[in-house]
Amino acid sequence: MTIKFDKEKTWVEDEQGKEIAMLRHPKLSRNIVKIEYMYVDDSIFGQGVSEKMMVMVVNRLKRRGSELSLGVHMRLDGLRSIRNMMIL
Repeated sequence: MTIKFDKEKTWVEDEQGKEIAMLRHPKLSRNIVKIEYMYVDDSIFGQGVSEKMMVMVVNRLKRRGSELSLGVHMRLDGLRSIRNMMIL
């Protein structure tokens, strides 16, 4: 598993290069970034990948002095719980 990022998203690829998790964070203005969308593939669900991506993005934003805007929309499949969701 490899975590990668660019200006608008952070994602995780498996050993074959397939995207298996993604956090989209477009810039709204020069110093404001919106966390807008996140998904994690069932194959790695529950392994803390979304938290790792979120912490990585927040730390990069802090270093740049940017502000963060959260746009939260969640879809729960089956009996999945959101009790471990972290909002910074």
